[in-house]
Amino acid sequence: FEKEEGAKQINLSEKRINADQTADFADEISVKEADIMECKQGENRAKCNCTYEPCDKKGICCECIAYHWRNKELPACLFPNDVEKTYDRSIARFIACYK
Repeated sequence: FEKEEGAKQINLSEKRINADQTADFADEISVKEADIMECKQGENRAKCNCTYEPCDKKGICCECIAYHWRNKELPACLFPNDVEKTYDRSIARFIACYK
């Protein structure tokens, strides 16, 4: 990654994107990672602390991260269990947890 001060851009594999395009960027990362790595869905699912039962992304971390990032949220695994159960996945709540 490269960060240019003032321009708010990053460089990943020769592609430049604006900071405002982070949702699209998250989708691109999930696709690129899927092409490069084998998903360990079973292992990930066993460690997943998400209590939202209709969730279809459990164990598929790249999809989970992309989904939550599009909504300006973070995934359950970054929150303590008691906070995760509130379903408040906001960045503000994350910061409050670890202040």
